[in-house]
Amino acid sequence: MLKPAGSVEPAIAVIGDCLLDVALRPDARVELGGDVPAAIRLGAGGQGANLAVRLARRGRHVRLVAPVGHDAVGELLRTALADDGIELVPLPVERSGAVAAFIDDSGERTMYSDRPTLDGAAAVAAAGRCAWVHVSGYALVGDEGAALAQRLAGRFVSVNGGSAAHGDGRAAQLLEHLRTLRPSLIILNAAEAAALLDGPMPRGAPTPRPGATSNPEEAARLLAEELGSLVVVTDAARGADAAWPGGRAVHVAALRALPIDATGAGDAFAAAVIDELADGAWPPDEERMRRAMAAGAELAARVVAVDGAQARVAGEHDTMARRRGQVRLPA
Repeated sequence: MLKPAGSVEPAIAVIGDCLLDVALRPDARVELGGDVPAAIRLGAGGQGANLAVRLARRGRHVRLVAPVGHDAVGELLRTALADDGIELVPLPVERSGAVAAFIDDSGERTMYSDRPTLDGAAAVAAAGRCAWVHVSGYALVGDEGAALAQRLAGRFVSVNGGSAAHGDGRAAQLLEHLRTLRPSLIILNAAEAAALLDGPMPRGAPTPRPGATSNPEEAARLLAEELGSLVVVTDAARGADAAWPGGRAVHVAALRALPIDATGAGDAFAAAVIDELADGAWPPDEERMRRAMAAGAELAARVVAVDGAQARVAGEHDTMARRRGQVRLPA
């Protein structure tokens, strides 16, 4: 339930998914039709919830708006979020969702997702008057994604990618809805950015140069011009690039980490960037953006080195008492 009228609004609302996270790591070669020994872990996950948890552990008052059912999975998710002090507004669904992640020896994961549909109108109403609204890219596809983009247009919004991929239809829908929404900040990984750029661009949009879709810096510049947004594109090996409309850009190198589980690392990067940018004037200058991206790279490197999308990492125990002030945005 939303807090009563007159109470302090959270600084940040996150609209997205909150799922049971099932991680499967085989201990032997996978044989079709066989019985393969494996380490199997259950926990709370979902892009929206992962980002909300990392923000809360950095001292932010966060409202998570997500479809969560009144079932055993929903109770597990509610308990996990309450333990991190997150205000959950559960949108009603018949059953809670889940995502199964197959994790290979390199720490990379393949996801099999069962996400409930998010009601766009109900989600915007639940976000209330929060000054900063973050939307998971998963919520911006389909008919409800269109409704969500239309209702949030004109507000201060950030977005991350939602695993948009070539040829599955999501990239084209996401790009269309981003054009409607015009977020202030977009955070994508290199594959998501490439998928958006490989779709049809409207007349007058910058034409991608050969190789642009595989170059994170160039991808960030092209998307920034096309969408009028500050765009960050991450690459696990290379680092992260940010570009503003008009051509300014900065780069931050990746930090070395022994990969155990990549699940949630991108969400952690986005959370740290948002946390670092939330208290200053908008748009940020190059130096402030570079600091924010460095904080994101540091947190992502810690998260990729632990098992679990929401596993607590070094430093988070010490940041629970950090600032809890309201987000300050330009008038």
